[in-house]
Amino acid sequence: MVKDHIQRGDYTYQVAPRVVFTINRMSVPIIGALLLLLFVENFNQLSDVFENDSAVIFLSCLLLSALKHVFWAWVLTRERFTWFMALFPWNNMLDWLWIYFLSRALNGNQQIYPWIYIGALLFLFGISLEFLSDFQLYLFKRDSNNRGKLLTNGLFSIVIHPNYTGYTLWRTALPLMTGYLWVAGIAFLVQVAQFYFHADPPFQRYMSAKYGQDWDRYISNHKKLFPGIL
Repeated sequence: MVKDHIQRGDYTYQVAPRVVFTINRMSVPIIGALLLLLFVENFNQLSDVFENDSAVIFLSCLLLSALKHVFWAWVLTRERFTWFMALFPWNNMLDWLWIYFLSRALNGNQQIYPWIYIGALLFLFGISLEFLSDFQLYLFKRDSNNRGKLLTNGLFSIVIHPNYTGYTLWRTALPLMTGYLWVAGIAFLVQVAQFYFHADPPFQRYMSAKYGQDWDRYISNHKKLFPGIL
């Protein structure tokens, strides 16, 4: 049985793991800039990194994703924040992997334009979708009139997991920005597989047990990630 690392139904608020998670995520754009300085041949000092448009766009996206995760950790998620969630390096490792491919592109090994701009637009769309769906769910849960009810309107009337849709899109957008389309394709497939085989099964069990027939009716009429497709 797939283990769910989100403590659903446990609303104990723990500060220390959130602090560690914040430090981990906010370190990513800083370390990313240093890695670009190390890997890109014509970057001799840190100012060279911030004078390169592609590097600035990419690092800005990393910063925005880190800020979004920190806001989610401190405000949007009500569940108990575990040390596994604080220390698991999945997001950081992915970001640094894309930094490596970006450095290869900047060294002339791959055409980066126009993909840096297309990827940036996809990133903004995806992270906005994730944030808005998470925030809609947050507001819904805060309203005491909705206690025991299932959220099925707004973005959740389109697909079951609009937040995961947004996450999948912006996670795919980052490698797309490097110009390595095959890497972006693999990243997309990995994100979808991770959702279907790891994130979704325990969520389905929890929601089915909590909402019963209401949940069954809802999922019978909606796709999970992409309308009419998946």
